[in-house]
Amino acid sequence: MRANVDKLLRELQDATNRKAHFRTVIALIIGGEEHLFEGRVDGHITETRRGTEGFGYDPVFSPEDTGKTFAELGVEVKNRLSHRARAVQKVVRLPRTTRSPLISLPFMKKSALLSSS
Repeated sequence: MRANVDKLLRELQDATNRKAHFRTVIALIIGGEEHLFEGRVDGHITETRRGTEGFGYDPVFSPEDTGKTFAELGVEVKNRLSHRARAVQKVVRLPRTTRSPLISLPFMKKSALLSSS
């Protein structure tokens, strides 16, 4: 991944538009009906790596209105702001009458998911 980040920084070296986003879509089929849940976080690519937490593009991706990269924000904050968390928040809000009893999200704290909306 380090090589990919290096390539990205090289290719954006003289760029004035450094806008970027992460996007995830979770698809569930319940009773033959398709449900799509999109999560997106907008931001920009920084000029240099910053921070030590996370993985992948975290050291060069700065979410809007934070002034920091995901790697500087730390894993706990990143997990509240991330595109994945935003998609999962939407799954959690799916009415219980629609959700299958088999759907559970034990890896996410419900209070953390709902507090970042």
